[in-house]
Amino acid sequence: MIGKNLTAFVLINADPKMLQTVLDGLGAMDDVYEVYDVTGTYYAIAKIRAGSREELAKTIDQIGLIEGVTSTETAIVLRFIKEETRLKPSLSNP
Repeated sequence: MIGKNLTAFVLINADPKMLQTVLDGLGAMDDVYEVYDVTGTYYAIAKIRAGSREELAKTIDQIGLIEGVTSTETAIVLRFIKEETRLKPSLSNP
């Protein structure tokens, strides 16, 4: 992405009763490019693209202010090993 050379994943814990509010808030954010409702330790994972560490920090701070978010953990991408943007056709028969 032009101008968005920093990618990070934010792992989000939330109050279960507020999860939809959290997901809606994440989906409305400009620098959040993907949001996943997941199982396991976290309730959601957001993929962020930012132009600088300062922009990333601002976005992470905004995520923390969403009503229902209880904590976050951020992983900054150092390098891309593989990133597919298209789906491959399934070879299995129905």
